[in-house]
Amino acid sequence: MKEKILPRIKHWFLRFLQLQLVISLTLLLILPSWGLPMSILSPIGNMLYMPIFTVFLLLSSTIFFLEVLCVPNEFLIYILEKLTSVWIWLIPDFNNVFLIGFTKPPLLFLIILPIAIIIILTNKRIKTIQRSIVALFLLFILASTYLKIINKPCSFVKDIPCNNGCVTFIYNKGNVALIDPGYIGSRVSAISWISYTLAPEIIKSCGKTNIDHLIIMQPGKITFDAIQVLLHSLKIKKLYLVNFYGLLKRNTAISLYKLKELAQKRNTVIVRIGKKEEYFPLDKTSKITMHITPQKKSFRYNKTKYPGLCVACTIDNQAIKIYSAKMKM
Repeated sequence: MKEKILPRIKHWFLRFLQLQLVISLTLLLILPSWGLPMSILSPIGNMLYMPIFTVFLLLSSTIFFLEVLCVPNEFLIYILEKLTSVWIWLIPDFNNVFLIGFTKPPLLFLIILPIAIIIILTNKRIKTIQRSIVALFLLFILASTYLKIINKPCSFVKDIPCNNGCVTFIYNKGNVALIDPGYIGSRVSAISWISYTLAPEIIKSCGKTNIDHLIIMQPGKITFDAIQVLLHSLKIKKLYLVNFYGLLKRNTAISLYKLKELAQKRNTVIVRIGKKEEYFPLDKTSKITMHITPQKKSFRYNKTKYPGLCVACTIDNQAIKIYSAKMKM
């Protein structure tokens, strides 16, 4: 009996590995183009969750049809509830550490990679499944290395349009800085803009799933809520919030409290800026320094008061000066 079962398990496992490699290579074509990260736990996740998901769908469908036919189904509902509890228990919070971003692939890459996959799967010289797995694995290593290292830019400064203004995205030798003069929180659509525009743009532009410096130059409830969404999408190492004095409205104060709580959970350091002139390096190795200067003009939000700010730096002989959004009004 064991002699029959073990070869079947081995064959199933090899087929599973082959399928996962094909899926991973296909995802390398799709996800980086959309600015979405990949998870290195996908193969393990598929192995664990697919059987549970299959049983879940089977039970749900059976319960639905029994409900339509007015047949008692309490026992099946009980099993489904227990299965759901197991599902939730198996899904931990990985804090984005297993997510890998890739730069947007060029057109030639999108043409060559599918052809290479088809050749490996159909080539008569690659007779055994073991050889196919090795060839697909090597192809995946080459393709991911190209997108992660060779195709990565050195440095750039990009303005991302946002609500009649722009958020400045600075990238230099693997370090990311994002500066919001106050445009993110100017509309209620900020949360969807973060999820579907900002986060994908950062990932596909430089292949990073983290922000080293996020500078917020104006306070606001929508802004605080939007940063929470960004924290769920990307790792933020340092969050610079403009310093303000006075009382916030209750709903805004709750949003700020939730932001601080989530930042602590995600190991994000919050730095208050605007009290005095400050300097901080973009990274430990480069000589690029961010210069934050409080301006004489101040503004009000709710019952609080905060200073206008100017953020300045120089990258590739390009001088950058960014002022608080309200200073332009």
